[in-house]
Amino acid sequence: MYPTKKFSEIAKTTSGWTPSRDKKEYWWWSIPWLKSGELWDNLNIEIAEEFITEEGFKNSSAKLFAKWTLLIAMYGATAGKLWILWFDATTNQAVCSVQNIYNLFIEKYVYFFLLSIREKIIWDSFWWAQPNISKSYLDNLEIPLPPLSTQSKIVAKLDEAFGNIDHQISLLKANIEDVESVRKSAMEEFISKNTNFKNLSEVIITNDLWLVRWQNEQSDEFDTFYIKMNNIWNFNWKISLGKLTKINATNDEKIKYLLRKWDLLFNTRNSFELVWKTALFDMDWEYLFNNNILRMRFISEISSEYINYIFLTSFIQNQLHWMKSGTTNVSAIYFKNLKNLKIPLPPLPRQQEIVGHLDRVFAQTAELRSSYEAQIRDLETLRQSLLEEAFAGRLVSED
Repeated sequence: MYPTKKFSEIAKTTSGWTPSRDKKEYWWWSIPWLKSGELWDNLNIEIAEEFITEEGFKNSSAKLFAKWTLLIAMYGATAGKLWILWFDATTNQAVCSVQNIYNLFIEKYVYFFLLSIREKIIWDSFWWAQPNISKSYLDNLEIPLPPLSTQSKIVAKLDEAFGNIDHQISLLKANIEDVESVRKSAMEEFISKNTNFKNLSEVIITNDLWLVRWQNEQSDEFDTFYIKMNNIWNFNWKISLGKLTKINATNDEKIKYLLRKWDLLFNTRNSFELVWKTALFDMDWEYLFNNNILRMRFISEISSEYINYIFLTSFIQNQLHWMKSGTTNVSAIYFKNLKNLKIPLPPLPRQQEIVGHLDRVFAQTAELRSSYEAQIRDLETLRQSLLEEAFAGRLVSED
């Protein structure tokens, strides 16, 4: 084990500042100004998204941090994320600098150390539903501190190992993209050969959108499960039962809104996602659905399994894109627009044949994808194990 020091004994920690946004003369191309949202464990980004002027710097509490300074995001979605500066820059107040004023450490050594204990930092710093890392918390962190020569060895060893891990992960992610390409091409193939199209309104017999808002009535003591938007997964287009909510429904509501096997569910709201999601309800248990899900049932000549697959194609997704309304971040599709959706519709036997073929393709590709994702998880576990070995003094020999 290496001797330990508190951060306050080896570094100066300082947060940044945001000049007044009301003064346009403070904001222009001059001094790089970084936001916490730009910190994503970056080591080689060479440009900031925003800049402040010399006037903005002089008339605010902004501080200029030198090239090679280590930065850590203090709160919000990127809390705990890191960056080593490649240029002199200022930051906002959600970013804290770790300045090597005593020349006792190598910045990348501290970067790796903070990476190794990030989960603990986040856990220790949760406040009001999000992490909020304080400067005093950082100052009191204890870091194993071997001589600079040993730090250099550790950094070199981790750089080499992480380079290999990152390369293997990039290959596995490429394999996953290939899997998705196989899926996509398998579906698109049938669209290109179809010559018969109908509007969705011509093949549907039920379209129910439960407008009752249940958010204030949820309780584990209630008797009926209901499905929300986040129970619909993008990958396998089925229902995920991981986080179901119970509600207290009347008998009349159960009769009207109880899901039946092979009901098709459509997510009418979309936040930051490119794909509008559907899912087949393929269970025998009693479930209801919430106010952001549209339930659809079809005439006898239609396979709901076929429609579920067709919704994944670019032909359908492109139509849905032009039907949406709402803000940039949250958009919606209403049935008055959805009913005009053009559906490629071969005869029922052909639909069933397509479903059988796609079921086989999806089963094979799902197995491949699961294997690749498991290998990625193993590599991330190895990365964390190497970090633990490094700071326990077991990765390299000390001079």
